[in-house]
Amino acid sequence: GILDAYLIAKKNGANYSAWYNYLVGVTNKIVSIQNSNGSFNRCYETNGSVCTRVSSSVPDQYQGASLFNTPAIVRFLSRMYELTGTASYKTAALNAAKWAYNNMYTTYAKYIGGACDNPDVVDKEASAYALYCFTAAYQLETDATWKAKYFEAAEHAACSLMSWVYSFDFPCYATGTNVAYNSMEDGGVIGFSFIATGQQGADNFAAIGYYEMFKVYVMTGNVAYLDMAYSLQQNTKLCTNYDGRMGWGGWRSLCPEATTVSEFQFDTVDNATGGAWLPWTGACVMDPIAKTRHAFGAQNLYDLEDVSLTTLQSRLNTAKNMGANYPFA
Repeated sequence: GILDAYLIAKKNGANYSAWYNYLVGVTNKIVSIQNSNGSFNRCYETNGSVCTRVSSSVPDQYQGASLFNTPAIVRFLSRMYELTGTASYKTAALNAAKWAYNNMYTTYAKYIGGACDNPDVVDKEASAYALYCFTAAYQLETDATWKAKYFEAAEHAACSLMSWVYSFDFPCYATGTNVAYNSMEDGGVIGFSFIATGQQGADNFAAIGYYEMFKVYVMTGNVAYLDMAYSLQQNTKLCTNYDGRMGWGGWRSLCPEATTVSEFQFDTVDNATGGAWLPWTGACVMDPIAKTRHAFGAQNLYDLEDVSLTTLQSRLNTAKNMGANYPFA
């Protein structure tokens, strides 16, 4: 987020050197704690040691020693390399991506532990971060063999993320105090996505995927990813207060999270927490809008229908991971 803010400010004539120095300091620290095999641990103390403290709010422990969150840092490291040209950032990014390829894609063919409060379970957040990881590594890598591997892994991660998403719609009824929070009385489940295996909970996290799905379409030419990009762009707004029908203080972007809809009944944790709204739900909707606009020249995919695949590929190659080129036009 700070990297995005720095680049947008710079594009508009404001060079915040303190932000840049902060980013470099954080990235240097990240590189310094990388394991020799390319992986990163799940959680660290502020002094850089691996966190293994037991938490009362998370079952068992934070599982800081786990390595399954390694893919989550690759895109940031790639963007910082593009911004600074620091070779160690590129090396760290690709070593982490290689670890993820060898130890997650080829070994498990699944992605684990993407959410900070749900350690080491198979979840959709991990699929999204794997998608960021492999598309970023594909754009960064120059070795033809590894580039092909990341291309293959990116498609797999895209399919994995797709598999979490409701692809059909249905209305949900609610009872008691949930009635006031039910944004799906007339439907809107389509685009919602399951949170993790072994659970019924779902939320709007997959909204963040339409930019990445469109990237995979541009990389492959496979219209299945384009169809999913359209679906995520359009349908993930249905659960929000986009038309004001829910009231919710007049905020059109608000939407529920950690919600059960699998039994055609709406039940949300937001009711239990007094109507709380978590900022990540807004970020998931806004982030792909900004990235699509700056990478491809339009924030609405329907405005890109007449743009040739060759032109879209050229724009993606120019944007890269949008480390130095955000916004590039």
